[in-house]
Amino acid sequence: METATTANTTSFLEALQDQPSALSAHHGQQVNDARSMSALLPFPTTKSEAWKYTRTGRISNQPWRVTPAPAPDESTENRLTGLETSGRIVFINGQLSSVQLSEEARACVRIETDGNLPVRLLPQLHGDTFNEIHTGWCTSVMQVHIAEGAHLHKPLQLVHVITGTQVLAQPLLVITAAKHSVSAFAETFITAGTQDHSFTHRRLWLDIAENAHVRFDKIQSESGENFLLNREQVSLKRDARFRINTLSLNGQWIRNELSISLEGENAEAGLYGLFLPAGQQTIDNHTRVDHKAPHCESRELYKGMLRDQSTGVFNGKVFVHPDAQKTNAYQSNANILLSDDAQMYTKPELEIYADDVKCSHGTTTGQLDEAAVFYLKSRGIGEENARRLLTNAFLSDVLKEVEADALRDFVLRNLSERGLLYNEYTAAE
Repeated sequence: METATTANTTSFLEALQDQPSALSAHHGQQVNDARSMSALLPFPTTKSEAWKYTRTGRISNQPWRVTPAPAPDESTENRLTGLETSGRIVFINGQLSSVQLSEEARACVRIETDGNLPVRLLPQLHGDTFNEIHTGWCTSVMQVHIAEGAHLHKPLQLVHVITGTQVLAQPLLVITAAKHSVSAFAETFITAGTQDHSFTHRRLWLDIAENAHVRFDKIQSESGENFLLNREQVSLKRDARFRINTLSLNGQWIRNELSISLEGENAEAGLYGLFLPAGQQTIDNHTRVDHKAPHCESRELYKGMLRDQSTGVFNGKVFVHPDAQKTNAYQSNANILLSDDAQMYTKPELEIYADDVKCSHGTTTGQLDEAAVFYLKSRGIGEENARRLLTNAFLSDVLKEVEADALRDFVLRNLSERGLLYNEYTAAE
């Protein structure tokens, strides 16, 4: 069992002392404070309820370093075939590498990279080791401002590429969507080679103003011994709309922490997730939705399919504050275990302090229905394809939320390569 001592920060920090932080120029005091705090705090352990099933030892016991990003090329950019975008922003090893915007985007999107952020956007959770380390050794800062009334008809693509070993990548992204704007983002996490070894901690702040609409598709598909921590904080004002799809396809250790605050009346949020751990991978999804205003709605659906000796975690909490009357909140997590050794830990939660609400939550974990497999086999379908048809049906209501054909095709190809998809290529088997 992991123990809560400050010793486990030593290896992590020893290679970082002389490394810069992208926040130093404008927030030098906060950076120095964060570095001092990092040396005193332990990494979270399984004794902490929030980390009960997700171990951090393989991250904390290694010396990571900030590595200069190479020039982008075909191998590091790894484009998604057929994805039409309003622009493409590439980070390599956590550092901003290139920004390409279409003519349409240049007219309504402003990007700043000088690290001059409002102090409120710096991590305020003192006592959280990962947050302190992120501030102390942030690798890049980028602010994206969507203008009032803007309508981006194609998504902005954010690409995070890792190349090399022992790489620490800690970008900070701030996105503001002004009133009456409509925008979409497609974010991908990939590695250039199969032997790359990295720890990426990406933080995202997203402020959605009145009557603004934002879609966010996030695909995590890293190879090798890569560890990925994504932390997102989203605030919605009156009549705002937000939808996020978190598609965790590959990665040795992935933890997604998504916090959404519905702060204005009639705001709506949709949270959809798909996770497919295999081997000895761990994929952990933690979500929190705070209903702070009346007449708001949130819908949450996460589905997991686990193979081999993998581990999955889902912890979702919906918090309805006293003033949030007429709240509608729905939360569901469903999981299929494709092996006897896979483990799934799930904990949906509701905490309600208003009396005029409609809220529900639920979870299921099991194996494929053998009676359904038998029925399909009795209709002349082979056993493997019968199982593939059932997995198709299981995943379909998450995949249909991905609007961009190229993103959905990328996921479907991944499923097909794993033998989980029934399509025109497998139907003839």
